[in-house]
Amino acid sequence: MRARGAGIDRRNILILVPPACNRPNESQELREGRRLRRGVRVGAGFANHFARDREAHVDLGRTPSGVPILIDRRFVDADLRIVVGLVEPHFMAGYSGGRKLVAPGVAHQDTS
Repeated sequence: MRARGAGIDRRNILILVPPACNRPNESQELREGRRLRRGVRVGAGFANHFARDREAHVDLGRTPSGVPILIDRRFVDADLRIVVGLVEPHFMAGYSGGRKLVAPGVAHQDTS
């Protein structure tokens, strides 16, 4: 479905890249990612998540065991969130993708 047909102004669409605590995507990698958005007109563009930038996160409290829940402000403030990723075995983390696109994907390093 086209964003305009759904009543979404394309200037308000942002693709937030969730590298968790890994390095952010470089400009060439972001350019390659733009090819993936064919048919989706993105006005606000692509942006990296920075897990070490405390001010860029919203404090949502703590888990029962005391882990702080700090999530990227742009993700929390969005009216609509769509996560897209591949779920596959990961050599260190069990599986990649799925809920991990949110935590640790767009979480602060203290949450991850």
